[in-house]
Amino acid sequence: MTIPTSGGLPQHGAGPETIHALPLGYFAVALLWLAIGSVGLIAVTPDLVAGNGFSPRVFAVTHAFTLGFLVSAVFGALHQFIPAVMGVPIRRWGIALAGFWLLQAGALLLTTALWTYRPAWQAVGWVTVFGGVALGSLNTIPARRRAVRNREVGVFISLGHSALGAAMLVALARIGSGLGWWTVGREALLAVHFHLGVLGFGTLTIVGIGSRMLPAFFQAPPAHDKMLRAIGWFVTIGMLVYSTGLLAGWLLVMQAGGGLMVAAVTAHLVVLVSYIRHRKVRRPDPALGLLIAAVVMYAVAFGLGMQLLATGAGFGRTWIVYAVLAIAGWLTLVVLGVMHRIIPRLIIPLVIGRGRRPPGEALTGTLASVGLGWATVGCLSLGVILLGAGILRTMLWLAQAGAIGFALGVLLVGTQWVLLLRRAAGGTP
Repeated sequence: MTIPTSGGLPQHGAGPETIHALPLGYFAVALLWLAIGSVGLIAVTPDLVAGNGFSPRVFAVTHAFTLGFLVSAVFGALHQFIPAVMGVPIRRWGIALAGFWLLQAGALLLTTALWTYRPAWQAVGWVTVFGGVALGSLNTIPARRRAVRNREVGVFISLGHSALGAAMLVALARIGSGLGWWTVGREALLAVHFHLGVLGFGTLTIVGIGSRMLPAFFQAPPAHDKMLRAIGWFVTIGMLVYSTGLLAGWLLVMQAGGGLMVAAVTAHLVVLVSYIRHRKVRRPDPALGLLIAAVVMYAVAFGLGMQLLATGAGFGRTWIVYAVLAIAGWLTLVVLGVMHRIIPRLIIPLVIGRGRRPPGEALTGTLASVGLGWATVGCLSLGVILLGAGILRTMLWLAQAGAIGFALGVLLVGTQWVLLLRRAAGGTP
């Protein structure tokens, strides 16, 4: 079945029960994790303002965002993107479903163990997450070899998955240190773990699938493949060099790797800004509003990252704000923007398969209410800005206002999806 959609991606598959149920399941669970993370963010705001970035509860909330929300959403998007854009059918649905449940069980175990500080259970959680990612990857990584089109996107999927695996191994090394098995530098390991997850997995995956999705959403000319390929390899080599220098204590090596990452992120920002500047959609909808806000957060986080690299500052408030902007700002908003476009279109085959007429929102790739959509963009964006400003200025009330505003934005996201699903379920034959 091939269903064209205006301003978006064609969808190829065998039917709603096989192609579309699992991505929707991933997206639904991702939203649940985002809600958990947003509530947890309110709870840990005092720790963030106090500069206590090493609090176990802060780690728990961080991984609710990264492993719970981000990884679930990315795997949901990949299980839709690979058949639709790369022409590779998902063959091992049983394994994919097992990977889904293992990932969710592992993320729940890990975040709970982090919140209660139980290193042994943290290790169990990481191993379970690793199993879920490994099973899910059996469908996603081979797509590069079997792709009938857009094969170069598979390179980014492979690089992103490799970075995620390396990030999990680094986390296990840190847990082993907590159990007393060996001694490793805490700050260096956490910096490596953070950049492998945020830049290596999250951003590289967005570079890859975004190279096809984002120009379609903005109706803008695509970026040159050579530019994208350079970004991918500069990030990968830069992270390897940066991590080696940081862990070994070699300052010049660390800075050289950081320089490569700076060059890659600069080029990626140029690509993203070009999509926005040359778009044919002159009046953005809320989905594009989220994507534009994400790029702004990305640029601000990049500026803070360069400052940290140049000064060699430790894990203080600037580092915390850098992480907040990168995770809650850049990655969360860009993923939500993509989901705002994907989810309504997933409704089409599900509704048609039941002999119903899709709601107009699904046909146009928008959510249930434009007003609610823009309110969502405002709450999420302003929430991140106020949270970051409150942390930097050591103003607890301002940071709490930002965290509450962000949580309100997440609630509005869920409200829109519930409204759209209810309208779809009530469609007429």
